[in-house]
Parts: sequence; C-alpha cells; structure tokens
Amino acid sequence: MDLDEFEDLPGDKASHEKWELLGGRVVKTMVGARWEHHCITRNLAVFPDVMARCGGPLEPGATSIGNPAALAETVSPGTENRDRKEKWDLYRRLPSRQHYPLIERDAAMVVVMGRAGERDWTTRRVEGLDAETGLPPIGVTVPMRELYRDVCP
Repeated sequence: MDLDEFEDLPGDKASHEKWELLGGRVVKTMVGARWEHHCITRNLAVFPDVMARCGGPLEPGATSIGNPAALAETVSPGTENRDRKEKWDLYRRLPSRQHYPLIERDAAMVVVMGRAGERDWTTRRVEGLDAETGLPPIGVTVPMRELYRDVCP
C-alpha cells in the first residue's frame, strides 16, 4: 500500500485506535497510551510522536510530510520493539532525517540517534532531570526537567 491509498482508507476505525503505514503495511500501533506517555509528548511539543521539519511552507491541504528532520518517539514496553527496530529501520532510510530521539516513558532518559554520514549514525544517551537533550543542527534544546514535568519527581 502506498501513502495515497493509506490516506484514502475509510474512517471506520475506532477513534481510540492509532494506525500507521509502516513498510507498505497498515499497522495498528496502540489502543491507547498511559497518561505519562501523553504528558511527555505534550511537554516535548517543540517537535510516529512528534516531528520537526526544515524547509519552506507545506502545500495547502498536505496530510503528510516526506522530509522530516527529526521524528521523536516516547517508548513504552508495548511499543519498544516497534520503535527501536521496525520504525528505526524505516526512519533511517529517509535522507532528510537527522535525528531519532527515543524518549523513555518510565525513566528520565533519552537516546538520540543522529546522522553522522550517509549511512552512519551516532547514539547519544542523556539521563537525569538536570541534563539537557537537544538536536543542535535544527537548533532545539530541551531541559530534561521540562520534558518530564509532572511525570518524574
């Protein structure tokens, strides 16, 4: 299935379900996430959970973006395999992609995969509420205390 076919799917899916197009397959990704997942994502709101892109304006009516610079995921036990393996395998193939932050739901830790060349990637781990995580090439810095506000004491 391609993106146009995916976007034309009937809206008969339950509103609490989340569906994604991964590798040409329509995949039900989760029934719902815990409140901590949603809180972290809202706290991160500077970014398949949050995305940042560089470039000119989007075309009117656009429903997808083909050139993300960063895609962040909040990782929980139910999504870990898909986020760390399946999505990573697809996301790293995007030429525009510079970063893939994986934000742990249950601990103040972010693992950021960053592009270091055409096929090479680095991994940086940021831990603790007093640290900062960021994506320097796109000018974003996020204090971990803000990212985990209302989640971690």
